[in-house]
Amino acid sequence: MEATLDLGVVGAGRWGEKLLRAFSRTNRCSVRVLCEADGERLERVRARYQVPHSSTEVLDVFDNAAVAAVALATPATTHAPLVVAALSKGKHVFVEKPMALSVADAVEIRVAAERFGRRVMVGHILEYHPAVVQLRTMVAAGTLGTIRYVIAERLGLATGPRDTSAWWSLAPHDISVVRFVLGAEPVAVRATGQTLEGGFGEDVVSADVRFADGAVAFVHVSALDPIKTRRLTFVGTRSTATFDDVEPTAKLRVHDTPPEVLRFPSARASAPVPPSVAMPIADDEPLAVESLHFVDAILDGTPIRSDIDDGLDVTRVLEAGARSIGQGGALERVHRDGCG
Repeated sequence: MEATLDLGVVGAGRWGEKLLRAFSRTNRCSVRVLCEADGERLERVRARYQVPHSSTEVLDVFDNAAVAAVALATPATTHAPLVVAALSKGKHVFVEKPMALSVADAVEIRVAAERFGRRVMVGHILEYHPAVVQLRTMVAAGTLGTIRYVIAERLGLATGPRDTSAWWSLAPHDISVVRFVLGAEPVAVRATGQTLEGGFGEDVVSADVRFADGAVAFVHVSALDPIKTRRLTFVGTRSTATFDDVEPTAKLRVHDTPPEVLRFPSARASAPVPPSVAMPIADDEPLAVESLHFVDAILDGTPIRSDIDDGLDVTRVLEAGARSIGQGGALERVHRDGCG
């Protein structure tokens, strides 16, 4: 018989339930136990997806000999200690972003994974979006020319409790996508943020993320905007591509970029709007692709796209941005020496 990954899911909140749904429908995966601190919600969700076992205690999952891997959808502040604890119990781990809230904690995860011989995948879901994968292919092929700028907008109105700032909760998506599409690591970050009185961390953050070749990603995240926006624009010397995840159909468009717009800023006001072409993309649900990728990687030993190193590198950028915010917008280098 074909091998099956026996999985435990920890966290049955809004996103945890989506993960549970995805893994429950994934080939070669069997969700054996569900853990959630809210007992009433736990039983309601468990019954909906017919999970055999449930518990309000996370150690019941980690100590379960029948469980080979766990998927963590818990508050970001708990990610690092829970991942390390799961690894120490011999479990492979899928953890939602951000993997950790400091580089030191991310390095601790990597050390634990190496020590206990287990694998970790970070939920950088947009790296599994067919539009993003196509964007990476286009950039690598030179279809857009040389990428000069990236504009990333991730805006919305936070309605539930947050345990991290907008920078740590929203920016991991855009940082992971820009790195993935460009195939390069940022070298410096300049960021500023603003917090409402009584708010938890920065509610709005604007940052410019710089690369060694001169490309700059302008990242704007907000938990206060009433209009949901999920848009990334890659401006190249030949063409410009826009990935709009809110757009119901034509999520990926390519626009001709008039060279004079790039060369002469004064021409931008009079330049005509470039025509665009909607690019066909595969009709695959990113969460389904992501969950299958984890299962196949654990069972078959194949490479993990959003692995520990991917999570660590994103954490490095986020930490540099957090330092910049704390310094009032000072340019901060993304460190890749020392711990990690």
